[in-house]
Amino acid sequence: MVCPFFKMAKTFSYISTDGYRARLAMMLFIASLAMFFGACAVSLWAIAGDISVKGQVEGHTLVPFPLWISTFVLVAISFGFHYALKSLKQESQERFRLWLLFCGLLGVVFLFIQAEGLGDIFLFHQDAIQNNNKLFGVSYVLILVHALHIVAGLLALGYLIFRSQLG
Repeated sequence: MVCPFFKMAKTFSYISTDGYRARLAMMLFIASLAMFFGACAVSLWAIAGDISVKGQVEGHTLVPFPLWISTFVLVAISFGFHYALKSLKQESQERFRLWLLFCGLLGVVFLFIQAEGLGDIFLFHQDAIQNNNKLFGVSYVLILVHALHIVAGLLALGYLIFRSQLG
């Protein structure tokens, strides 16, 4: 039996190296982002302490409701970027601009929803904040890095929208 990864490597052998490198870099980026997200979730669960089977801690939901909504907003943004790229490939610049604007507006909505969810987490973990829990501080550094990532992405998207309006 042939290893499926060996088969996949053979199929990429005829692809130009530049395109392959770009795809490989994107796959590695997405994998590292998924691991980062997983590490943040695990640290939140570790900090929360006694987790019941239902995912609740002392009567509170482990993941605040606004963060679930922001996940759906993020999926909508992904679809928006997909359709923006599709519009660009069809050389429909007007639709491309509209999809970019849609993604930018949803990005701002995402930012506000994330801020609301972070506020819920702060209120829930008030005792850990007052007791100077070091592990709790590390998770907030990760959240700050995530917030900077969102703001930088929105700035880059804003620049792209601005440039696309110029033609």
